[in-house]
Amino acid sequence: MTGERRTLSQFREESKTNFQRSVTTLAAIGAAELPFSQALLNRHGKIDWNRRRQDANISGIRGSTAASIHYAYIQTGRGKNFIQLFGEERVEVLEEAIDRVLDDPEMSKIFYENLGRPLTTVSPIRRVPLQYILLSEFGNVAIRGIDLGAGAHIGLPFLDSDKYLDLDPNTEYKKKREELTNVLGNPSVLNITLGLGVDIQDGRNDPDWLRAGTWPIAAYKPIIENLDNLLSDATHTSERFPSLSADIRDAHVMDKIYDITGKNGQTPYVDFVVSSFVRHQLGQDATTQQKFIDLVNRLLREDGIWIDIGEEFFSGEDVMRNKVRVYQKHDGELKLVGTPFELKDQKYIDYVDLEYFGKSLGN
Repeated sequence: MTGERRTLSQFREESKTNFQRSVTTLAAIGAAELPFSQALLNRHGKIDWNRRRQDANISGIRGSTAASIHYAYIQTGRGKNFIQLFGEERVEVLEEAIDRVLDDPEMSKIFYENLGRPLTTVSPIRRVPLQYILLSEFGNVAIRGIDLGAGAHIGLPFLDSDKYLDLDPNTEYKKKREELTNVLGNPSVLNITLGLGVDIQDGRNDPDWLRAGTWPIAAYKPIIENLDNLLSDATHTSERFPSLSADIRDAHVMDKIYDITGKNGQTPYVDFVVSSFVRHQLGQDATTQQKFIDLVNRLLREDGIWIDIGEEFFSGEDVMRNKVRVYQKHDGELKLVGTPFELKDQKYIDYVDLEYFGKSLGN
C-alpha cells in the first residue's frame, strides 16, 4: 500500500502509539500474541525508523515489523531458530531474538529493506463464515466472486471443503463447525466457477514472506509446517481461482479486474465480493474508504452481496471482536442486510445470528 506522508518524528511516535494500543488490547483479553507484542514495544526505541520503506503504512506497521524480524531469520538461514520461539512467553527471550536482528549487519539490512512491507497472512479458518453466507445466499447455483486483499489467495479455492481447517489446534472450534454444518447446511455444494483474488503483492510468489507473517504463537506453528502443501494445492486451482497482483486503490485496477471477469464476452460483474481485514490497510480517512466502497459497488451485479470483515480497525471498536457484515446491492446502492457472525481473536466464530439464516438450533 502506498505510505501516508509523515515526518520521521511523526512516524516514530504514531508507530509507538500503534504498538502500545495493541499491547493494551491484547493484555485485556490475555491473548497469546501479547508476549511478542510487548517485546516489540520494548524494542521500539532501538529501531531506526528512518530506514523504513518509504511506502510504509502506519496502520499495518506492527505486523510488518514482526514479519520483518522473522523474515530476516529466514533469509539468513536461521528460520528454524525463530520457529523454536513459537509459543515462547518470556518477553526477555523474545527481546533477545529481536536484538539479534537489529545488531547483526546482514540481518538488520534485510529487516529494514522490508520494514513497512504490506503484510500477507495465511489463516484457513477465516473462510468458515464466508462459506455459510454464500451457501445461504446462493445454494448450489453457479456463482462468481472476487476476494479483495486476498493475500496468498487460499480462501476461495478451499471455500467448499474442510481441507486444512484442522491445521488450527482449537479442537472445540472443530465441534462448533460441525454444529454449524448441521444447522446451516453443507457448504460442499457451493459452485464457484470463478474466484479472483486481488492483492497488492502475490503472496504465492514469496512463501517466505507468508511464513514471516505468521505471528510466533504455538497455534500457528502447524500452518507454517504445512504452508508448502497448502500453496501447492491452491495453485493447482488457478484456472478457476486466478490471482491478480494490483493495488486496489490504483485508478486502473477496475480495468484489470474486468479483463479477467469479463473474459470471453462474459459480464464483468460478479455475484459476490469479499474483503477481510484489508480496508484499514488502505488508509482510514473517509475519502479512501468511500473509494473502496465505490469499487465494490462497481464490481457487483445488481442484488450481488459484499461480505466485509475488519471494520473495527478504523471504527474504534474492539479489534479482537469482529462483526462479519453483509451488504447487498439494491437499486445501485450497497445496503447493510445483516451481521450473521461475530468473530473473536479475528478468526473464530463466537456468535451466530440464526435469524439471518432463517434458522434455529431446533431446526
